[in-house]
Amino acid sequence: AILDEVDRMLDIGFRDDIRKILGKMPKDRQTIFVSATISDEIEKLARSYMRNPEKIVTTGKSLTVQQVGQSYFSVERWDKASLLTHLIRKEEAALTLVFCRTKRTVDQVQKKLSRAKIDAHAIHGDMVQGKRNRVMQTLRDGKLNVLVCSDLAARGLDVEGISHVINYDLPEDPEIYIHRVGRTARAGRDGIAYSFVSPDQGDLLTAIEMLANIEIPIKVYDDFKPGPVPSEVRAHREHERVKKETEIKKKNRYAAPDQKEIDAKDERKFPGGVVPKKLPPKRLMGRTRTGRR
Repeated sequence: AILDEVDRMLDIGFRDDIRKILGKMPKDRQTIFVSATISDEIEKLARSYMRNPEKIVTTGKSLTVQQVGQSYFSVERWDKASLLTHLIRKEEAALTLVFCRTKRTVDQVQKKLSRAKIDAHAIHGDMVQGKRNRVMQTLRDGKLNVLVCSDLAARGLDVEGISHVINYDLPEDPEIYIHRVGRTARAGRDGIAYSFVSPDQGDLLTAIEMLANIEIPIKVYDDFKPGPVPSEVRAHREHERVKKETEIKKKNRYAAPDQKEIDAKDERKFPGGVVPKKLPPKRLMGRTRTGRR
């Protein structure tokens, strides 16, 4: 009994099915569970299905094979689609897998590539099985250049000729990165893995490097020109800047107010009138009679 990708099979709701299948098999059997990554919890569960199990670790110092050339691009989120189009045209890859985090992003990226005259297909869990089968057959027949997919395709996809893997979205789970990259450089071949990393994802990239036990270098295309900052992003940044400054001033009651705040306070003291800037020309100089003696 051989169960591949055991970490996911025992983690996403198939435990009862696996228990039933193994329960109907002869007790005198050899059971093999295989996975590139496995947590302590899943390993303990896997051992419960086996007798006198032995753990065999076939990886070396790194969880990713040396034949995969890994690097990342530092890119803003709104420039990722343009960079992907530029990369595919520049690399002239034989077969490219583009991994996205959500099914909606898969469809959006596939449509943008198609509008850019790039032959791209999509595959994710919301597609009917018949359509998924047709896409996979086209892929195996070598008639497909770019496949945009969710992590559905990161597991168990064994297709020859995948030269490039592009992480359009970095996965939240670093282990998923290992499985994505493992789709290329199979059977001793070379492969390339690129990742798009936005400025706020440095910690996530570091977590991937620590798990894989490698340092992923940055890559830059000198001929790629980033687009302008979208208006909604500029508005959001300005809102956050003002909000941050306001919070700082609230914490420091001795901070000097700016001129706008001074003028606003003066307007409240003299509503609808002219704010005096100097002393009046005539003054009584304290010579008025008062009731005091």
